[in-house]
Amino acid sequence: RVFDFSNGHPSDNVQLINVGTTSTISWVVWQGTSTIKFLETSNFDSSTWTHVVATVSGTNMKIYKNGVLAGTKTDAYEPNVLTRTQ
Repeated sequence: RVFDFSNGHPSDNVQLINVGTTSTISWVVWQGTSTIKFLETSNFDSSTWTHVVATVSGTNMKIYKNGVLAGTKTDAYEPNVLTRTQ
């Protein structure tokens, strides 16, 4: 995992994870117990430093790789609760 901000599984979590041993990055946002997953399939080389930014605002999710927009999703949502307790 690159990062995982959560209140326990599944409870308004936000996660940026690599998918297994592949070069795929997954940007996941939970709203309560419902999840929407955004997959960015550009090659991410684990032996090279890469600047990754993932955003969610309203219904828009975006992921950037080295400052370049790598993908978007327009049917997303924000977590219900943004304050983390764990």
